[in-house]
Amino acid sequence: MAADEYFVEPSSSAGQDFDYAEWALNTATAKRVGGMVAMRHRKALIAVRDQFSVRGVRLAAGAADAETIDLCDHKDRFTVAMKAAGIPVTETIAANTIDELKSAIADIAATGTEVCVKPSVGVFGRGFWHFVPGLNPFSLFSTLDCNQVDPDVYLEAYARAETPAKLIVMQFLPGIESSVDCVCDNGTLVAHAVRQKSSDRQTVFTGGREVEVARAVIAELKLDGLINVQTKADAAGNPVLLEVNTRPSGGVGFSAAAGVNLPLACARMLLGERIGDTSLASPVVIRRSDATYALPRATAALNGWAA
Repeated sequence: MAADEYFVEPSSSAGQDFDYAEWALNTATAKRVGGMVAMRHRKALIAVRDQFSVRGVRLAAGAADAETIDLCDHKDRFTVAMKAAGIPVTETIAANTIDELKSAIADIAATGTEVCVKPSVGVFGRGFWHFVPGLNPFSLFSTLDCNQVDPDVYLEAYARAETPAKLIVMQFLPGIESSVDCVCDNGTLVAHAVRQKSSDRQTVFTGGREVEVARAVIAELKLDGLINVQTKADAAGNPVLLEVNTRPSGGVGFSAAAGVNLPLACARMLLGERIGDTSLASPVVIRRSDATYALPRATAALNGWAA
């Protein structure tokens, strides 16, 4: 409600479906939209990308085709493809059954690294566990934000699941995790910001080896729009690719608060305008605040006043 204009998208009801892509195309045309960042039904929108272009709408849906979105969503296949392209990745094995999980854990452990696991599809790090053999199981209940578990305890719990989750088992990387928010134009990185999290704060900067990993992935997959690349450093401090989210990250606001407004940069790119300098001279630390802030226009709208 803080936006200059907003409206509710139609939804399927009473068993009657509607063509979302057609609706989006007609709405964008009617409202004279010059650029659209797709967040929902992206594959359907990509399928008619040329129609958007003909009507003067620059569509950005994360990738140029649905196959690339699927590849990024299936992290085991994604890892194989990136490794073949010469991009440093963590070894990853998919596991959909208890036997496959046991085998994957053994195979990853055989590489000489520690092992971790997470859902094959997920957000915000939910379901990520670092395996620590011999760890007291009670630490799951006594440690704040615990993400470590004895592998035998995990396997026992997994075996009891009514519907076992589809997982990926990976090498655990001990270094710093970086989130690289990127604006890209059909495979070319045009603006970025790197975020590194620590407790209640994030350090934001531009440039560095993490960005070069992101640049290589974007070029290889011809990514397009506002996307996010995740890396983590290995024992030697080298950034290793974890995954790519072909959509904006929920933390992109931290970058904007630090002085790199990537949504604005993306809008300017879509409209063919000059983006300008988006670099930072030095790292900026942004801390989350628990204070409450008033949004006057949104408050007015909620109370039925004139915005």
